[in-house]
Amino acid sequence: MAVDESQIEKIVREVVNNLIANSKVSTLLEAGVLTESADGLFNRIEDAIAAAKNAQARFINMGREVRFKIVDAIRKASLAEKKRLAQMTVEETKLGRVEDKIRKIEVAALFTPGPEDVEIKTYSDEKGVIIVQGAPFGVIAAITPMTNPAPTIINNTICMISAGNSVVYLPHPSAH
Repeated sequence: MAVDESQIEKIVREVVNNLIANSKVSTLLEAGVLTESADGLFNRIEDAIAAAKNAQARFINMGREVRFKIVDAIRKASLAEKKRLAQMTVEETKLGRVEDKIRKIEVAALFTPGPEDVEIKTYSDEKGVIIVQGAPFGVIAAITPMTNPAPTIINNTICMISAGNSVVYLPHPSAH
């Protein structure tokens, strides 16, 4: 299945929006400001899980090459927004230094294993051949930490997308 740039851009935009909105989701949902919408934010966890299942089923049919493009776009978007994400984290949590948060985002974006690390391995001997190929798990639930949400979401998203999974992020119960 061919994937055009607009589809990749839409997926990446949703990921980045989740990164940016992460620290405020809990408060805005509780305040009734946010409602279910196309930006990936849901009032009910059941709706988020259903959407993630649907997205994962469509995503996996796009083929392995799409994972490389999506992960590359996530890395680029994360690096482009690193200063803003770091500033938002420090402002929201009142913890850490912007410079340290920037470095953590850089490390997550640049060094998190990607689809190139999800290998298909073949073993053979006189008894036969074994092919080991990982398969997606499906939908994964993740809780964002209070102290370093951006690099954690970047890292987890790259890992999960690389393996063909989708994810539902939940804000830490103590997040503001």
